Amino acid sequence: MFNVYTEKEIFENIILFKENYPNWNNILCAHSDVFLNMSDEELLNEYEDGTIIFEFIQINGGREPIALQYHFENIKEDPEILTRDPRAAYFLNISENDANSIQNRFGVIVQSGNKIDDSLLVSEYYKLLKPDAVLEGGWKSLFNFRLLPSNSTVITDNYLFHNSEGVVNVGSHNLILLLDIILPDHLETSYHILIISEDNGRPSNGCHDLATKLTRDIKALRPYRMVVEIVFSATVHKRKIISNYYSVACDSGFALFRTSDGQTIRAQNEFKYESIFFRNTINQGDTVFDSDTFILENISSRCSTVYEYIRNRGQEADHRLLGDCNPDTSIVNRLIRIVS
Repeated sequence: MFNVYTEKEIFENIILFKENYPNWNNILCAHSDVFLNMSDEELLNEYEDGTIIFEFIQINGGREPIALQYHFENIKEDPEILTRDPRAAYFLNISENDANSIQNRFGVIVQSGNKIDDSLLVSEYYKLLKPDAVLEGGWKSLFNFRLLPSNSTVITDNYLFHNSEGVVNVGSHNLILLLDIILPDHLETSYHILIISEDNGRPSNGCHDLATKLTRDIKALRPYRMVVEIVFSATVHKRKIISNYYSVACDSGFALFRTSDGQTIRAQNEFKYESIFFRNTINQGDTVFDSDTFILENISSRCSTVYEYIRNRGQEADHRLLGDCNPDTSIVNRLIRIVS
């Protein structure tokens, strides 16, 4: 479930005025665990007929919100605590400017009760990419919309590093251009990036050289600290980039543009951007949040398998964990750890 941490008054406002907040209402009622800035005793006092919280429980088959007052107190003292639940949303009794500031500093959705954006998590974008077509601006032309907050990304593409043009690896070249678009300009916490792809028959030194150069080039994109982990292993079939609140799929992979200009499509492909709740009603099927969670769980399982293999046999073909992983080669990435 999607975690939403909210002040009681803001929660009640969203539930009571469904016509003003239809998307957040659906998200809270059908897809979320709700944590309220209340004590257990205060919450129990709301369990009586006529209160909005009681009505919420009845509507949702007895599913109750959770009192978590201490967590809201901790946020005031150390807002970086928000990054421990990197796919959650927060509704706080603060000004719009303060909410935007915290959101930008830590890459987690924070909404002010004075200004709730009901369309925040319901955007999508699709484009068919024809071979040899030239998209002026390359990757930038595909992200011609406001990106959601982010502090973590998982990139899965089995054949990302398969092809080269001259001495330039096509996947690495595209990845740098792509990350330069989606990484936030400023951040006051570390940004976590995990890349998982097959080694495509590279020897050990080839994998290390590729990982070293790619990690260096990624970290040169922004001044804040980055944690870059590269897992050489077979991964899930679907090629996706999964961030905190959105995902991007390229049907034929992310080695999309020719390295000569970064604008010419190499082969027919499809680009699809989806925020996690652009589908949020019952008749729309599964949410992107749920399908992305399933993919993250599979990747987490694969990383654990690689980790155990390395512990027993050392780093070998398609069983390598490189970059900024823990000294024991376990994974640091936030999005992987919260589903592990």
